[in-house]
Amino acid sequence: FLVIPHFYPARQCEGLQHEMKTILAACGPNEQRTVFSTLNQTGNDYFLNSGDKIRFFFEEKAFDSNGHLTRPIETAVNKVGHALHALNPTFKEFTHDKRNAAIAKILGWKKPVVPQSM
Repeated sequence: FLVIPHFYPARQCEGLQHEMKTILAACGPNEQRTVFSTLNQTGNDYFLNSGDKIRFFFEEKAFDSNGHLTRPIETAVNKVGHALHALNPTFKEFTHDKRNAAIAKILGWKKPVVPQSM
């Protein structure tokens, strides 16, 4: 990864954080409770069919035996994906900012694209 201090203004970063809090607050009790694992997602339709949706993937041990969160949702969620950059206007604007493409080109990418977001 690459860290470029102050590449985006603090206000814009705060806006993204606020938007994510709003998205997480809308994650209702009926939302699929899928734990993200780098080891096995092959049989998980919620994961496999998430390419064109905003979906929530939780940390291991995020839920107790009754299915209730064991911690605040902000720390229980592992990833939000996969179409966050396409479906949410705030994240879409950020993802497609010309500054991102400029950095990718400086790094040698010929045609930078966004295949998915998480």
